[in-house]
Amino acid sequence: MIEVSTLKIVFNCYLIINSFMDEPMKNDPDVLERVQVCRDLTLEAEKQNVPTSLVLAIAWSESNFTNAGTNSSNCSGPLQIKYKYWCPNAKGLWSVQKADGHLENCNLYERGVFTVGWYRNKSKTLTQTVCSYWGDCKTRSLYVKRTVKNITKIKRILR
Repeated sequence: MIEVSTLKIVFNCYLIINSFMDEPMKNDPDVLERVQVCRDLTLEAEKQNVPTSLVLAIAWSESNFTNAGTNSSNCSGPLQIKYKYWCPNAKGLWSVQKADGHLENCNLYERGVFTVGWYRNKSKTLTQTVCSYWGDCKTRSLYVKRTVKNITKIKRILR
C-alpha cells in the first residue's frame, strides 16, 4: 500500500512539472522519469533537511528532472554535480551502471542534495546559494534569476 505522504509528493511533483512545461505533460515521453526524479529528490531533501524548493529548482534548471547522464564538464545526475569533488569515496572507472542516476560508489541524488545543502549553509541568501552552486552570478545572471523565481513558484505549490 502506498503511503499518503508518498502520494502527496508524487502529486506535488506532477503539479511542479506541469507548471514548468511548455506543452501538456501527456505529450512528454519522459514524464514518468521526471516524476520519479522529483519524488526521489524530494525524499532526499527531506531526509537531509535541505530546502526542497531549492533542490527542485536547481534540478529543474540543470536537468529538467531527468537523470541527464554526464555533461561536457563531467557533471552527472539530476543536479549535475562534479562527482570528483562531491563523491570522494568513489574509486575506479566512472561508468553509469543503469539509468537510475547512480555511478559506482556514488549516489548522485544523495550527494547532489548534500552539495545543495553545503552551498546553502555557506550562503546568506537563496540567490547567493544559487550563484555559488553555479560558480558565479555575472555570467549566469539570467539563469540565477530564473532559478530563484522557480524556488518561489515551487514553494507556492508545496504549501
